[in-house]
Amino acid sequence: MIFLTIFVISVLVFSIYVYYILKFKKNYYLDYCIKTSKTINVSVIVCARNEEENIEDLIISLVNQDYKTDLSRPLYEIIIANDQSEDNTEVILKKYSNIYNNIQYFNVENRENVFSPKKNALSQAIYRAKGKIILLTDADCIPTNNWISSHVATYEKYPDTEFVVGFSKICINNKNKLDDISFDEFKKLPLVTKFEFFDFLVLMFAAQGAIQSGKAFACSGQNISYLKTGFYEVNGFSDINKYISGDDLHLMQKFAKHKKKIRFNAFEDAYTVTQPVSDWKQLINQRTRWASNMKVMFKTNAEFFMYLVSSFYCIALMPFLCPLLYVLKYFADISFIDYALIHNQLYDTVNPKENIIHLVPIFGKIRYLYWFLISPIYILTVTVLGLLSIFKWKDRRG
Repeated sequence: MIFLTIFVISVLVFSIYVYYILKFKKNYYLDYCIKTSKTINVSVIVCARNEEENIEDLIISLVNQDYKTDLSRPLYEIIIANDQSEDNTEVILKKYSNIYNNIQYFNVENRENVFSPKKNALSQAIYRAKGKIILLTDADCIPTNNWISSHVATYEKYPDTEFVVGFSKICINNKNKLDDISFDEFKKLPLVTKFEFFDFLVLMFAAQGAIQSGKAFACSGQNISYLKTGFYEVNGFSDINKYISGDDLHLMQKFAKHKKKIRFNAFEDAYTVTQPVSDWKQLINQRTRWASNMKVMFKTNAEFFMYLVSSFYCIALMPFLCPLLYVLKYFADISFIDYALIHNQLYDTVNPKENIIHLVPIFGKIRYLYWFLISPIYILTVTVLGLLSIFKWKDRRG
């Protein structure tokens, strides 16, 4: 009787999971031509704390964006919030603000008196912003040179849009650049780097498929934008300041709750890359912080919470409770992942052996096998730690 009950529950939860996978796949698409009038002013905002190793690369990529007039005048400002850095971050910011007229930085105030320093820094930066669109990334990220244009194009193509989510990837060439690496070089990377690269791809694929299906499920602060008027209409970060993180996800949920249109920036080659973690401990800590935001989703987005519960059950519990369905889940996953890889032009169908998406030197449908085998323990760990808020972010604990 117990086994039958477990099987019935597993089938029901598996059905929910597959329903969303199929829905994401059905609505997944990519835009190929970026067209913008280049008339909308944009404020690019970055929060930086002790980012001397990363901030210069980011600034260089931002000043080289293609969102400029015919006279090469930038149509965007860059505002960097120096969140009481204790290294040479401010020295670098001062250097570049003296060189480029559209770069400004300021030193964040009141950090020691708030529970969520990043939301505090963002609020102060947004208050200073003059652009219609607030565009955000992290200090350790690098965007493609059409990044700003692609976000603006999304708002212009869909005039009712008030919040846009963009695509992000893990940088895997150890050069902090957008260039790919060869398959042979990829095979030599540490297992944790390959796992993080692929796992983050899958998260972004799911986020894109969900948003394009009309479901505001997930996003990353590495690549989001919203209307400044919309930010104040939803009362900004008020009532979500009690969460140490979630300046991206919780804010998007507020936009959704206020019936504001959320879309995905699906333009080709418009994304950001971020640095990989150094080891498994750092990866678990990062994902635990992300998972900690999910325990309140039943209040803010009940459907997303149901999807998360079904995903957790299928990934972390089903391998032990109903292995047969877990195998079926594997094939459902790779059907969607393959589809997303091809549509994002991340998979070479002509020369598949040269493609880095072959994460292990095994061909066919088992090429995702190690991710499939590691995921149950990994998801179980970060979920439990996330529910208990056992993580550290910068100098704060959850």
